[in-house]
Amino acid sequence: MAASTGLRLARTVPAVRYKASRHASRLAIPTSAAVDTLEGLHSTTSLAPSVKERHDHLIISSRQHGLQNIALPYAWLRDACTAPTSVHPSTQQKVFRTSDVPAAIRPATVLLRQDDEHWKLEIVWDCALQPDQVEADRSVFDLAELASHVTPAGYAARNSLQELAPILWKRSSLSDRNLRIPYARLESPPIMLAALRQLITYGIVFFTDVPVEQKADELCELAILSSMLGNIRRTWYGDKVWDVKSVENSKNIAYTNLDLGLHMDLVHYDDPPRYQLLHFLHAAKSLRGGASYFADAYYAAEVLRKTEPEIFATLATEQVAFEYKNGGHWRSSHKPTIELAPPSEFGEEAIIAAVNYSPPFQGRQPWSMFTSGGSTQQEAMERFRRLHHALGRFSSLVESPELQYSLQLAPGECVAFDNRRVLHARTAFSWDAASEPAGEAARWMKGCYVEGDSIRDHYRTLSERLVQDTTML
Repeated sequence: MAASTGLRLARTVPAVRYKASRHASRLAIPTSAAVDTLEGLHSTTSLAPSVKERHDHLIISSRQHGLQNIALPYAWLRDACTAPTSVHPSTQQKVFRTSDVPAAIRPATVLLRQDDEHWKLEIVWDCALQPDQVEADRSVFDLAELASHVTPAGYAARNSLQELAPILWKRSSLSDRNLRIPYARLESPPIMLAALRQLITYGIVFFTDVPVEQKADELCELAILSSMLGNIRRTWYGDKVWDVKSVENSKNIAYTNLDLGLHMDLVHYDDPPRYQLLHFLHAAKSLRGGASYFADAYYAAEVLRKTEPEIFATLATEQVAFEYKNGGHWRSSHKPTIELAPPSEFGEEAIIAAVNYSPPFQGRQPWSMFTSGGSTQQEAMERFRRLHHALGRFSSLVESPELQYSLQLAPGECVAFDNRRVLHARTAFSWDAASEPAGEAARWMKGCYVEGDSIRDHYRTLSERLVQDTTML
C-alpha cells in the first residue's frame, strides 16, 4: 500500500485508504464496519482518526486532535494545501487563487497514515490546478496542523490569541513581576520574550537603567531600544525619535509645563500608532511636580460593558471628532470611543480592538453626525445627550484614583505602553530657573512610536524559536 502511494510509511502501521469508484457516484463511501475493521488493526484504536467521504465534503474525526465529525468541503481542503505546487517553497507564498479551485473538485484517493507519531491525511485530487501539470495535485495534511486551522481553540492556540489576550488591570493589580525589567537583560531572549508578553498583555512595561549620555536623535539609546522591540513608526514628529520638553510658544500641550490629563497620542490619525515609548533623560534638581500616571482604558470599558451596557453601546457606536490643525499640519478623523473588532467565532462578546480617547485633540463635533440617517431634531438632541452622558461616565472611571498607576519617572527609566489602550498623563511642573544652567530643559524625555504588528511578529517568532530550542535539548 505504501508503494502504491509513493510515500514511505515510517512505522508498520496500516494506512486507511479510500479509492474513487468507477461507477456513477465517482466516490466510494466506505461503510462504518469497514472503517472499524481497518482501525481495529492498530493498537491504539480509540485514538486512531477516521475519515468519511461524502459528495462534496470529507468528515474527519480524531479524538487526540479535538476533531469530532468535522465536515470540511473538498474545495476548502484543496485551497488549504501547502504542497510545493500550491505554496512556493522559498517564499512561502500561495501560487494560486482560491477561485482557481473548481467548485466540484473531488478526491481520487484519500489516505490516512501514521508517520513518526504524526497522523497524516493524504489526498490525491481528480485534477490539477496548473494547466501544464501532468499529474494530479496531491495534498498532505498533518492532522495536528489541520486542527489548528479548523477548530476555534486550535486556531486561537496557533496564533497565540489566548495567551496574548489583554489582562485588565487597575492600580492595585498592576504588580506583575515583569512590570520593571533591567534594560541590559533584554539581551537574553527569554527576558525579551517576557518584556514583549508584558507589553502585549498588560499594555505597559518599564525598562530601568537605560543609558542617558547620548541625547542626539541618531545616537540615543531610545532608538536602539525601540528597534530591539519592533519597527519604529515614522510620524510628523520625526523619522525615529523626538524630544518632549517645555518650550516657549509650543504647538503641542505636551511641550509645556501645564497639566496634561489622560489621553492617547495621534488619535486624529486614521491609524494611530499602537505603541509608544518615553525615555526620561534629565530632570532639574529644583523640579517640582511632573509625575506620570497611566490608566487601563480597556478595564474601564469592560466595567461599563458589564454594569452599564447602554453607555457601552453608545461609546461603541457614536463617533467622536478628533482634529489637529497647527504647525503646518491638518489631520482629522472620526472614531467611536470604544472600537470593537469585527465579529469572530472566538467568543460571544465583541472584542475591544482599541480605545479612542484624547480630550486635548478633540475637534468640534459635527452636528450632522447626530442628524444622519434621517434622525429628527429631537432624536439628534437625544443622541448628543446620550453621548455627552456616556463620555462623562467613561471619564469619571478613568479619572478614578483606583484605576491610575502613578509614579515619578527618573532619568534612565523608560516606559513602553499600548497607545490604543493605556491612557497616559503628566501633572503640571515648575522649577527654579535661576538655579539651573541656562538653556537646559527642566524635564527632558525622548519619545517614539513602534508598529503594533512588528511587536506581535517579534513575540510570535521569538516564542516559536524558544520552544524549538527547548524541544531540541
